[in-house]
Amino acid sequence: MRTILTAETTYAVAYPKVGYTCTLSDLDGFGGGEPNEHQAMLINSGLASGKRYGFVFTLFGCSGSPATSFHLSVAPNANTFGRKAFCADQSGVIRAAEDGNAATCVASGNMAQSTP
Repeated sequence: MRTILTAETTYAVAYPKVGYTCTLSDLDGFGGGEPNEHQAMLINSGLASGKRYGFVFTLFGCSGSPATSFHLSVAPNANTFGRKAFCADQSGVIRAAEDGNAATCVASGNMAQSTP
């Protein structure tokens, strides 16, 4: 999560007319060419796929032009029993939901102790 949050901040500074992105693939782009708003080369392709370490990573809620906000949710890929969901926004504060549900985290998550 911290890698994506840092990449979002870097992206918004590098592309001020765009602001934050809600597309993980925009943060990727390794493999050729110069960095641009559609291949910023800030995270690896495995993370940009949206599935890593048994979790699904999702960016959403970008608003404004340029986008001044976003949400990142990280939910268990399969069985949620005993696994937390995590979420954050442009503030960088990471929250967690004990029920493994990303929507619960966004609505009322608690400060996280550990994150994926």
